[in-house]
Amino acid sequence: MFVDAQQLDIPQLQKMLEQETFEIDTVLKSKGYLLLEKDTDSTTNTLYYNHVQQNANGPSWVRSLTMMEVNTGNIQSRLIKYRTYNKEEYLQLNTFLLYNNYKTKGKFDFGNEEHVLYTNGKSEIRIKTIQNKLQDGRLLKSYEFEVGK
Repeated sequence: MFVDAQQLDIPQLQKMLEQETFEIDTVLKSKGYLLLEKDTDSTTNTLYYNHVQQNANGPSWVRSLTMMEVNTGNIQSRLIKYRTYNKEEYLQLNTFLLYNNYKTKGKFDFGNEEHVLYTNGKSEIRIKTIQNKLQDGRLLKSYEFEVGK
């Protein structure tokens, strides 16, 4: 089973929906993530983190986390997107959903993207499987997990 200190799991992502921004920043930086971009204005806040896991005896992996917040006074919302390119990690996160009573609520095919919405009656998680075309024409699959709204 694939596990390393930089990997995030579903409970951690869900917890980020309730945490203060500085707490999320602290957790991610402690795991080696770098804040690559911050975009803030009067009603929105977007943070983009990235982590590259270098492996001497195997492939290197890229993970990213994007946190988007909207606060207009009446409306407050936060969306967390976690992206990995590691299929084993994707399968491990999906296994968590299976063992925690998540059921498929909807499937959506957008050509190079497939979205599956899961719910356990209390929360929803959207998983996007995306075919990314590289400059040399090869396809690289990424897996994105979204929590929040």
